[in-house]
Amino acid sequence: MINPIPRGWRRAMGILRWRGPGHFFLLVLREVLRPLIYWYAWNIYLTDLQEPLTQPYAKGKFNVRIFAGDKDREIAREQLASLDEPLPVNFDQRINRGDALAVIYGGPEPVAFGWMTFSSGMELAYGTTWILHAQEGTQYGSFVLPKLAWPRHL
Repeated sequence: MINPIPRGWRRAMGILRWRGPGHFFLLVLREVLRPLIYWYAWNIYLTDLQEPLTQPYAKGKFNVRIFAGDKDREIAREQLASLDEPLPVNFDQRINRGDALAVIYGGPEPVAFGWMTFSSGMELAYGTTWILHAQEGTQYGSFVLPKLAWPRHL
């Protein structure tokens, strides 16, 4: 038997029932504004970088090295090459903008990296850019060696 209620309405009612009216309202607003505004939903974490870090849940021992500024440019370039990842086309632009590159080491070899920017103007998609205020930063461009990525094949 064919359900007389269209699929979209059934889905909307399920969202309202399981996620609540606040989340439902945000989803409706997003759909209504979709032709006018391009946006993503981001998880934003407020972390005081002056506080001590919590205990990591990783099973292995990892070390992190941060490369930032002109003094670390060539070392950062070498570390990215050691991960067999192509150098970003805008590598020099990132360094000149003040972005930082974090390289994660599992023992002596690098196993992952991630970029972080502290200035506005990084292009996302469709011509949109980040707007960052003082004391703000955003992480982007993370990479983990495939042999270490989740899910691990046992």
